[in-house]
Amino acid sequence: MKRIRKSRPSGSAAMIVACVALFMALGGVGYAAATIDGKSIMKRTIAGKKLMKNSVGGTVVKESALGKVPSAGSADSAANAENAATAQSATTAQTAETANSVGPNGVGTAALQDVAVTGAKMGGVTIRTDNVEVAAGDSELLSEACLADERMLSGGAYWGGTPDTDAADLHLVHSYPSSGQWTARGYNGTGGPYQLNLRVVCLTN
Repeated sequence: MKRIRKSRPSGSAAMIVACVALFMALGGVGYAAATIDGKSIMKRTIAGKKLMKNSVGGTVVKESALGKVPSAGSADSAANAENAATAQSATTAQTAETANSVGPNGVGTAALQDVAVTGAKMGGVTIRTDNVEVAAGDSELLSEACLADERMLSGGAYWGGTPDTDAADLHLVHSYPSSGQWTARGYNGTGGPYQLNLRVVCLTN
C-alpha cells in the first residue's frame, strides 16, 4: 500500500513571513478605521472631514483682522521712498524752472546772462541839480549834464516855492534829454520872480 506524502511548500519560512506581512497590511487599515474616531482626535485640531465641508476660504477670513506680511511692509516703504523721490525731483525741477523764468516778482537770477547789468554791477546813483531865477513875464532855459565818467539815466524840471494861486501862470515849456544833458525851459506868467529847478539822475561807475 502506497503512502500519500503531504508536500510542504518550498521555502516555508519565507512564505509565512510574506503571508503575515500581507495580512497585517490588509488588516491594519481596517483596524485603524475601526479604532480611530472623533474621540481620538486632540482638541483644537481640524479633522479632514471638517476641512472638506467647512474649508477656510476668502469669504470666511476677515481681512481687517489679518496682519501685514513683513515683505509687504518693505514693499510699502520702497513705494513711499520712490514717491518721495519723485515729488522731490518735481519740486527741484519746478524751482529750477522758476529761477530761469520771468515771474510777477521779476526775473529769476538763473535767467540773467553773465553780461547782464544787475544792481551790484550798476554802481551808485548821483543826482545833479541846477536852478535859475525867472523874472515875472519872462522865460529861461536851463541845462545840466552828468560828469564824463557818468551816464545820464533821467531828469526833470519843476518850479520852486510855488503858491497855489500862481500855479496856473507858471509853465514848463519843455523838459527833455538832449546831447548827453537834460534841458528845460520855463515861463513865468506871474507878477513876481520864481525859481526854475532842474535835476539830472546820473549813474556812477
